[in-house]
Amino acid sequence: MADVVNVPSFTRAAITANITARVPMGAGVYVATGAVFADGLAGSAAAVATGWPIVVVPPTGVLPTAIINRLTAMRPERLTVLGGPAAVAYNVKNQLANFLPY
Repeated sequence: MADVVNVPSFTRAAITANITARVPMGAGVYVATGAVFADGLAGSAAAVATGWPIVVVPPTGVLPTAIINRLTAMRPERLTVLGGPAAVAYNVKNQLANFLPY
């Protein structure tokens, strides 16, 4: 039987960072807004199929430090944003692009 693990954190960003630290890293990361669940839920099947984690980000504004630190450690080769600009704004996508190798 699998162990049940509690991932304690006070924010969605910190929970995301703690969970992705426990997942074997692949070549990519899915990104979804933490404001609503629909895009992340819809992308969960793809995440399971590829083995890529889903990182939860704010829809606008500045990426939380926990997410910045986690993406820096993960060094993804590809980021796939789930949802359009209403879900994850262009300014957030621009920040995410800084973590890609090219």
